Amino acid sequence: MRRRARLPALHWALTRRLWLWLWLGLPAAVAASVAIALAGPAHAAPGAAEQLRIDAVINAVGTRAELKFVRNGSDYPAADAARFLREKLKARGGSVRTAEAFIEQVATRSSTTGQPYRIRWPDGRDQPAADFLRAELRRLDAASASAPRALAAPAAPHLQAR
Repeated sequence: MRRRARLPALHWALTRRLWLWLWLGLPAAVAASVAIALAGPAHAAPGAAEQLRIDAVINAVGTRAELKFVRNGSDYPAADAARFLREKLKARGGSVRTAEAFIEQVATRSSTTGQPYRIRWPDGRDQPAADFLRAELRRLDAASASAPRALAAPAAPHLQAR
């Protein structure tokens, strides 16, 4: 019989503590939620220039019809490889912020098996995809650095030499 007398007292003590914790903890929980919501996502998407670099690397893979993309021991056409890399990048949810990070985190190895991706050339030799993609990125960066800036705004008339 004594146990029955204790249960209501224990229940009341736990209920009182729970409500006290909720009452005191609620403002802190609301403040934390607001701070998290205002901070935005933990991983911001890449900027426009980096997104262009990432797209250029993927396109460099997709337009090389003579190459095969070796993933987990199977050969894939270049267009399929480019589509796969785009989907894998999309699945990362914006956590990849640079073209270099894309190569390192997305385009070099299988996330399920850990096997490195490879590029198979028409003559049968294999090359690590990471090496190929880094070389393509360097080539693309060099080409864009040497290209004239056609879209640059002309100087204001009052600043031009007379």
